[in-house]
Amino acid sequence: MTACKNNVGKQKESVFAIDSILTSQTKTLLQLQASVSKEVEMDGLQKTEFIPKDSLAWANELQIFQQLTSINKPVNLGVYKEIIFEDSLSNLTVRSLKTDKKLPLKELKIYYLNSPEKIRKVEGYISERNSLYSSARILSLHFSEVYNKTLLTSYSVIGGQHMILGDTVQFNIQSTIRVN
Repeated sequence: MTACKNNVGKQKESVFAIDSILTSQTKTLLQLQASVSKEVEMDGLQKTEFIPKDSLAWANELQIFQQLTSINKPVNLGVYKEIIFEDSLSNLTVRSLKTDKKLPLKELKIYYLNSPEKIRKVEGYISERNSLYSSARILSLHFSEVYNKTLLTSYSVIGGQHMILGDTVQFNIQSTIRVN
């Protein structure tokens, strides 16, 4: 059995500093001259490998994860229900923030080892629907301990989009970061 801790409506000003994490990781990956290997599955498989040359290139590469920062908007304070539990599939603790309100970011899960500072995974579920289309995606960031630092080692975007008068598109983007 796992113990759960519920904190409804007890959120700090910043629920989760994803924007600071992305900025910090961008600087560190640039300093380490990291490269990205990416597999894109959408109407066939495509592989690419490249080295982002500057902080702007890294920021562009990680831009989609900025959607996770919406959890910190002042209008969203108190909207997400927090539950902390032990992950049954690993040795990690999970901090889950979930809402049933009509917001694009439905759920954010932060997986960490022993303490919140030792983050290992961030996963967000985003769902949008309007009169023209509906879409859903799972955004995942994976971290490991490298050179005594918590470093982004891979990330993925999995999802699909359906246009009302068009086709459905499914995609799976898996990226791996290599440090020299």
